Amino acid sequence: MFAEVTRAMDVRRVRRLAGSVTLLPLVVLSACTINVHGDAYTTREEKRFEVDGVVELELVSFDGSIEVRGGNRSDVVVEIEKAGSSKEIVDSIKVVAEQEGNRIRVEARGPDTSQWMIGVGRLDRRARLVATVPRDCNLLADSRDGSIKVERLKGRLELRSGDGSVHGYDLDGSVTVDTNDGSIKLQGISGTVDAKTGDGSLTIDGRLTAARLRTEDGSVALRLEPGSAMGESWDVRTGSGSVSLQIPEGFAAEIDASTGDGAVRADRELGLQVSGEEPRRRLTATLASGKHRLTLRSGDGSIVLRRY
Repeated sequence: MFAEVTRAMDVRRVRRLAGSVTLLPLVVLSACTINVHGDAYTTREEKRFEVDGVVELELVSFDGSIEVRGGNRSDVVVEIEKAGSSKEIVDSIKVVAEQEGNRIRVEARGPDTSQWMIGVGRLDRRARLVATVPRDCNLLADSRDGSIKVERLKGRLELRSGDGSVHGYDLDGSVTVDTNDGSIKLQGISGTVDAKTGDGSLTIDGRLTAARLRTEDGSVALRLEPGSAMGESWDVRTGSGSVSLQIPEGFAAEIDASTGDGAVRADRELGLQVSGEEPRRRLTATLASGKHRLTLRSGDGSIVLRRY
C-alpha cells in the first residue's frame, strides 16, 4: 500500500516536471524573437575634446539620432551609443574622431551593407550621438536616418536628416533644417530660419529677422515674438495643409497670402484693408507700413493671420 502511494506520487512529480520542461522552449523562442528585432547588444564610448573659442563641430551618423546640448563649458564631449542584434554587428560600426584646433568631426560609419540576413531574421544596427558643447558653437548635424534634437546653442546651425524629425530649442543665430520625412519644431529661436521637410508639419516660434519655410505635405504654424522684423522678403509654403501666422504688435510687412483650395482669413485687430467676399482665396495688404513681402502659400488648406 505504501509502495503504491509512493509510486503514484513519483508519477505526479514526473508529470509536473515534464510540464515544466515543455514551457522552456516557448520562453527561449520568445527571447530569441526579442533579440532579433531589438537591441540585444549595446556599447558606449566617449570622446572628449578641449577647445578655446567658438567650436566648429560636425556630427554624422549613418543611422541613428543626434542630440546636442549647449552650456557653460570649455570642452566638447561626444557619447557614441552603438546598438545592434549581436556583438559582431555592433563591432562593424566604425567611429572616426578628428580634431584640428576648434574644428571637431565625429562620424559613425556603417559597413557597405545596411543590414545582414540570417535565416529569416533581419539584423539592424544604429549609432546614436549625444554631444555636450559650449553654447557658442557652429554645428553641422547629419543623420542619414534618425531624429535630431539641439538646444541652447548660438551660432551657425545646419541640421539634416534623411528620415526623421528635427527639434530645436533656445537657438540664437542662423538655423537651417532639411529633412526628407519628418516634422520640424523650433522654439525660442532668435535670428534666421530656413526649414524644409518633404513630409511633415512645421512649427516655428521666435524673434526672427528672416524666415523661409517649406513642406510638401503638412501644416505650418509660425508665431513671431515681439522684436521680429523683416530685413528681406520671407516665404512660407505648404503643398497640402493649413498655414497659421501669429503676429505681434508693431510687426511690419507686405502680406501676400493665397490658397489653391481653402480660405484666407485675417483678424480685424490687424487693421488690414481688404476687399472681396468671404471666403476669399487671396489676400494682399500692407501691415504697419511694411516694405518687404511676406508670402504665404497653401496648395490645399486655409491660411489664418492672427494678432496676439
